[in-house]
Amino acid sequence: VVAKKAPAPVREAAEDLQHHLHKIAGREFPIVDTREKAANGDLHFYVGSGFWPTQDAQALKLGPEGWLLASVPDGVLLSGSDETSA
Repeated sequence: VVAKKAPAPVREAAEDLQHHLHKIAGREFPIVDTREKAANGDLHFYVGSGFWPTQDAQALKLGPEGWLLASVPDGVLLSGSDETSA
């Protein structure tokens, strides 16, 4: 799941993740832009900011090239400090 207005580096990160997950699992992992589209009872990878405010605030405190990997109620969040908010 990637925010609709995510910056290019965030979208590229999601595409890289999608590619590698496909190689590992042998199945497609669609990239969607809203939690509603992802809400089907499965677990999800959230890439970037805009979905979990507490974790967004933590990511903003990271230093240059910092990153955050966090468990969230319906999946995993991957975020970094060098992105702009979506």
